[in-house]
Amino acid sequence: MTKICGIVAVAGLAAVANAQSARLDLQVSSDGGSTWSDAVNVLPGTNVLVRVRATVENAYGFAGAVGRITGTGLAAGDSASIGGTDARVAPFNFGAASQAVFATAGAFRIDASSDAANSNAAGIAILQRDPVSAVPGTYADGTQARTVYAFSVSVGADGSIRSIALNMDDFKAGVVSVHAAANSTRGTNITAFTVDGAAINVIPTPATLALMGLGGLVAGRRRR
Repeated sequence: MTKICGIVAVAGLAAVANAQSARLDLQVSSDGGSTWSDAVNVLPGTNVLVRVRATVENAYGFAGAVGRITGTGLAAGDSASIGGTDARVAPFNFGAASQAVFATAGAFRIDASSDAANSNAAGIAILQRDPVSAVPGTYADGTQARTVYAFSVSVGADGSIRSIALNMDDFKAGVVSVHAAANSTRGTNITAFTVDGAAINVIPTPATLALMGLGGLVAGRRRR
């Protein structure tokens, strides 16, 4: 009995060490997609591209998620656009679905077009049917991030300094799905996943941006 328990304990530790996990990372670009980062400083009137990147650990590929994308801290004239009814990036656009941007005061939500009531049973269905038809070769251990969703944020002419925070949340049943093997045809639901948001920092003039940088330098010197 002791030996069996020992084997089970070791197996349990191995399972924990090799647990499947996923990460969804929102990234922004103010130069048309040439460079991407977690935050950008922009002037009023700038169009910012936004993408959601997925990576997995100890799995073959990202299978899907149903959630919503939100933006907060907007001023009058700021808006989001999905460029149509479906901003899912192939091959993560399996199944018929459409999305819409729902705007409220100072915020927006990208959700299923039928979800005007903002139900947590709906959301953006980012789904990949199987990894074989989508990605040749191995897609595992977080080494090959894939863009699964893309949209844009148009910064209005409002001259106020603000930070537009972008996030993805309210996942259906609190899970995302990964492909456990190269020949899997159905995803495995997991709760071990993280989401990294992004920010669009609106600076009214280049002079203000320079002053903010100088202020940071002075603050850094004071801390030292």
